[in-house]
Amino acid sequence: MRILLLTILLFLTACVNYCVGQSGFVYSNICCEGEQKITSALYSTDPKDKQLWIKTLIEAEKSLDNEKDLDRVTGSLSRIYQLYDIAEDDDGKNRCLQKITHLAESTGSLDIYVRAQIMQAHNLIRHSKLDSAIVVFQKSIKYLEPKKAFRQLVKAHCFLAYTYDYAHNEVLSIRNMLKAVSIVKNECATDTLLIGEVYLNTSLIYLNDEDYSKAKEYISQALSILRHVKESDNKMYHSYLNIALIVDADIHRAIGEYDEAISLYNEGIDGFTSSGLDYSTSNTYHYLSDAYNGLGITYQKKQMYDEAIKNMLAGFDIRKRLALKKKIADSYITIADYYTKTQQDDSAYVNYEKGFKAAYSIRDAKLIHLASQGLANYYHKKRDYEKAYKYLEIANNYYQDVLEVRQSKAVAREEMDYLFEEELDYAKRINAEQDAEIKRDKIIIYLAVSFCLIAAVMIAMIIVLFYKRQKKNRMLQIQRDQLELRSKQLQDQQKEISQKNQELRATTEMLEKSVAELRATTEMLEERNNELTMLSAVASSTGNSIYITNKDGKMIWFNDAFSRETHIPKEELHTHPALKSSSMTPETRIIYEKVLATKKTQTYTAEMKHLEGEPFWVQAYVNPVLDDDGEIMMIVWVSTNITELHHAYEKIENQNKEINASISYARRIQDAVQPMKIFSDEILGDHFIINMPRNIVSGDFHWVGYKNGLSVFTVADCTGHGVPGAFISMLGQVMLNQTLSKLEDITSANILDILRNGIIHQLHQRDKEDASSDSMDASMFVYDRDNCIIDFAGAYSYGYLLRFGTPDAETEAICNESGSKIIFNQQKDAYLIRLKPNRMTIGIDRRDMIPFKNIKFKVNHGDIAYATTDGYPDQFGGPRQKRFFVANFEKMLLKYCHLTMIEQRQALEQTFLEWKGDYEQTDDVHVLGIVL
Repeated sequence: MRILLLTILLFLTACVNYCVGQSGFVYSNICCEGEQKITSALYSTDPKDKQLWIKTLIEAEKSLDNEKDLDRVTGSLSRIYQLYDIAEDDDGKNRCLQKITHLAESTGSLDIYVRAQIMQAHNLIRHSKLDSAIVVFQKSIKYLEPKKAFRQLVKAHCFLAYTYDYAHNEVLSIRNMLKAVSIVKNECATDTLLIGEVYLNTSLIYLNDEDYSKAKEYISQALSILRHVKESDNKMYHSYLNIALIVDADIHRAIGEYDEAISLYNEGIDGFTSSGLDYSTSNTYHYLSDAYNGLGITYQKKQMYDEAIKNMLAGFDIRKRLALKKKIADSYITIADYYTKTQQDDSAYVNYEKGFKAAYSIRDAKLIHLASQGLANYYHKKRDYEKAYKYLEIANNYYQDVLEVRQSKAVAREEMDYLFEEELDYAKRINAEQDAEIKRDKIIIYLAVSFCLIAAVMIAMIIVLFYKRQKKNRMLQIQRDQLELRSKQLQDQQKEISQKNQELRATTEMLEKSVAELRATTEMLEERNNELTMLSAVASSTGNSIYITNKDGKMIWFNDAFSRETHIPKEELHTHPALKSSSMTPETRIIYEKVLATKKTQTYTAEMKHLEGEPFWVQAYVNPVLDDDGEIMMIVWVSTNITELHHAYEKIENQNKEINASISYARRIQDAVQPMKIFSDEILGDHFIINMPRNIVSGDFHWVGYKNGLSVFTVADCTGHGVPGAFISMLGQVMLNQTLSKLEDITSANILDILRNGIIHQLHQRDKEDASSDSMDASMFVYDRDNCIIDFAGAYSYGYLLRFGTPDAETEAICNESGSKIIFNQQKDAYLIRLKPNRMTIGIDRRDMIPFKNIKFKVNHGDIAYATTDGYPDQFGGPRQKRFFVANFEKMLLKYCHLTMIEQRQALEQTFLEWKGDYEQTDDVHVLGIVL
């Protein structure tokens, strides 16, 4: 037995080693000699000589025609494709892509297929077609999943995660990266290189999202795997190890551990330079540039400036050779920061200027912000304040874009943490299931070993009996020989005795065989009888109703619970007319026929009636029992009485209806408190109102008033939404009516001051430490129609003034003084003034409680004032599951400014609904527009 188990173990080990060896070619260092020589020599040529580059690449491409090894050809074509990409030659890229696609189709190789898809997606990303690249990877995953091509699926999920990360969709990026981690753990556990690569890629995603804790966790796992294979001959192991060292160094630098970062950077650089790396392996070569650049930044942090600039320039030289536009812009800015630190202002200016142009050419908001900020500081030192202000304004504008991206990352961080914890829980469940499976396998092995031992004992007994019988036969033969010698007269009798003896022996053997068969049959029947006895005991004692019918629907068995549930006496169950197959209810008849058709278990929930006619509810499982030929022998019906559960559900449903009715009535009360339409039309004139509550009642409201020839209107956003927000909104409207009736000096700031004091008093807010979260944000307008003056004050809420034509000097001066911003439409025939609010809420604030400030403008007839809450720009939706954002809301106002008020309202509502799509509404939405 031990020899048998050892043989099986050795066989399985050999199979696993063979599979790992066969799959290893995907990660081997594939490169044909002719292509390698040509592409390596390519970098001795000036990259500006584009024609010479393309000619050299065509020669490398032709050198592959006689190559027989498909793996080498595929790897070389991928590398040549990347060099065509640097040379910006679309014809060469398309040609390489077609060749690899043809190889994939002709050979059916999944690895070559994945390479072709990656190249196609890379080309789309290069042209900023991120959605199309995502579709390519999603199709690849759907193609690979049915084939259970786990290694290729890991690659596809990793590249899809990178694409989502590039598109700033952190949630789907992390989700696909964790999917790759799950597959590689459960399906490719023997491939250490692939596991290390996936952990490395996951840490890069978290590093890009500035989640250093998660990044450090995954890079530690990657290094623990890759360091164990450090002595391997496979160059890919060394390459991934060096990349992992550089990524770990970036993480340590980001969290301020500079000495550890320097040590890791130097180890990664030494690993790359000692491995004979050349420019034909550009996929990993750019990481060497990152190492030099990161090492330079770290030395600068430690004020070791000579070492800093030496490493920065080394990284910059590699990035220029590889034509990495974003990294070149980053190097210019990094070097400029160095010159600023060392007070070499003119050299800093030159590099900031080059960095600004390079960043602007690729529209990278973060790099544009850094370069323009550096240029603003330079001009400020030179006392050229006009240019300093120009670049400072550019830096602030692009900082808004950077800030919006950071805010979207912060919103997605909670879901990413949830996904991370969910993946850990999933891994724990998988481990628990694997442990259970291992225990089951051990039990099976123990049973198999026991069976073998029993069989061996039985064989030994048979052999002993056989030898005893042979010995007995030999003794009889000796006696017969002696009798033959002693008396020839008894020869005939001896023959007769011998013949009878043979017949007796045959009869004995037949009887022994029959007895053995009878004993085996008896044991089997006893075992089945015991099983049936136990099953019958379980079925009889359970509280569930169980009965069995034949395939024609006739009852053949039932338990006591069935009799109790139906109120039919047990002795009448077999003959009762209500239990015949023809008397089934419509629901049970449908389920019965479905079981006969599908031969699979079905479930149903239905109302039944006792013998006395009293209704009750059951949930039942109908299980077919099949014979060896797959035909139905009988049907087992198991039902549970759920009458109490059903009544509880009905009670809850009725309570929900009553609650919704109460809230709907509250909505009518809230609508009644709002200004009457005839009153709003008289005071505001041509206007529109958009009111879309998140729930039935709303925490947003608008209010209109009139006094001393002044029209007062506002839109406010109270804390929360639904019923709590509605209470605050009604309190706010009542207090606004009281405020306007008492106030003589009517300005928007005075109204907000008095309203704030009233809210604090009514809500018993005593001091900053005791401040509750109940408050409201508002945009307050006071309009003097006779003198054409608009007065605005905001509490954490923008207001807008749309005007036609171009702004005059007075308008620009007021905007500059108040911090308001002017935004033009595409035709430059209208502009929108974003009126800056006070950074205070209406309620007690943790900041200093200073009076509100207002902004006044002289307006023209036809100008439009807008007030809105944050529900519209904060709505999630669109193809990338992002917020609508304030900038897009302002573009909508400028886009529809030439329409009538009714048409503007319809256009804004339609845009909001299309953006929201199937997503849940995030907050209450309230927008007010008025023609002045």
